[in-house]
Amino acid sequence: MTLNGKVVPEKVAYLKFGISGMVRVIKVAVGDPVKKGQLVASLDKTEAQTFLDKTLKLYDLQRAEFDEKQKEKLTEYQKRRYQDELDITIKVVELAKADLDKTDLYASIDGVVADISQVNQNENVTPAGFVIIVVDTNSYVFEAYAHDIEITKFQIGQKVALNFTPFPDRNFFGTVKYIGLVPDKEGYRVIAEIQDKAGLLLGFSGKISF
Repeated sequence: MTLNGKVVPEKVAYLKFGISGMVRVIKVAVGDPVKKGQLVASLDKTEAQTFLDKTLKLYDLQRAEFDEKQKEKLTEYQKRRYQDELDITIKVVELAKADLDKTDLYASIDGVVADISQVNQNENVTPAGFVIIVVDTNSYVFEAYAHDIEITKFQIGQKVALNFTPFPDRNFFGTVKYIGLVPDKEGYRVIAEIQDKAGLLLGFSGKISF
C-alpha cells in the first residue's frame, strides 16, 4: 500500500493584530527564527495611548467625585448610582489599556517565520489584512489522503516507510499517529510522525508505504 503525500507542520501560528491601525515596525523577516512571546510587529500607538490617557484622567475625576460624595448622607439609590458610574469608568480604562496592548504583536509559538503579508511601513491594516505565519519546524509530519478501501489498511501506531522526492536514495521511517474519521474532498487524512526530520522542508512531496 502506497499513498502520495507531503511534509506539513502540526503547529502553525497565524499572528494577527487585534485592532486596525498603522504599521510602524515589522521586526522579523521570512526565515527568521522566533521564540514564543517575542515582539514581531507593532502598530502606531498614538491614538490608543491618547485614548488611554483621556480615560485615566476621567477616572481620576470620577474617583475624586466619588470619594467626595461618600462624605455626604446618600440614599441607597445615590450610592449605587455613583458606584456604577465609577465602575463604568474603570471598565473604559481597562478597554483602553487592552486596545493599547493590541498594538503590539507577539509570537505565540517557537518557530520560523514562513510568510509575512506584503505591507509598507505606515500603511493602515485591519486584523484580517495583515498576518505573520510562524511554523514550528520541529513539528513536521507527513500528511497523506486515503480512499475508503485504503484507509482500512492503516492503524494508529503502525510503522511505515517514507520516501521523499528530494532524497531518492534515503530511507525514512515513521509511525501513524492520526487517521481521519470523516473524509473531506481529498479523502481520509492520514498523519505519520517522521523519525528523522533532518533536511526536510515544508511541502516536500513523498510517499508513505507499508
